Amino acid sequence: MQEKISLPNPIHSDMINSGPKFQQSIFETTEKIKNTGWGAKIKHWSNTNRQVPLIILALAILTVGGLVIVGNNEAQTPISNTITVQETLPMLDSTTNTQPTILGNSAESITVVASYGNGITHLARSVINAYLKTNGLNLNAEQIIYAEDYLQNLTGSYGLEVGQEINFSTIDIREAINQATTLTDRQIQNLSKYLN
Repeated sequence: MQEKISLPNPIHSDMINSGPKFQQSIFETTEKIKNTGWGAKIKHWSNTNRQVPLIILALAILTVGGLVIVGNNEAQTPISNTITVQETLPMLDSTTNTQPTILGNSAESITVVASYGNGITHLARSVINAYLKTNGLNLNAEQIIYAEDYLQNLTGSYGLEVGQEINFSTIDIREAINQATTLTDRQIQNLSKYLN
């Protein structure tokens, strides 16, 4: 007869938990360390106090805004030790001559001297009026506006200094007057809106 040899069952309860065995306290210690670090403390605090960071941020914004406003107000207040340099301009009243002065009138050109506040258009107006008076010609107000604008466009637009002399060619003056006399009724009506 044969004898039966009994071998241990391969799926034995001791074998299921076989392998390296660590102490349970190591896992507990690592979990404890993970949950007690600075990051965990900050995370826990921010989860329980969600409104506090928003309040701190709002206060910081208000503080910075207040400092900016105060800084701007201080920059705008004058300091008593500041020295101010002002350019003295001549006072204008009803007796001050602000009309351009006709300096010379020849067959080739008319020279005009700029007064305070004059521009090229003011000088052109004086030249047109002087030429009309000298030659016994007449233009209506709209035609004079056209003629002075015509001369101004020929001369250009730039600032003038008091006492600066500008020469207007009599050929250009005659051409401006001739162009002004050929205006249509519609053009005259359009220019009338520039009159007082």
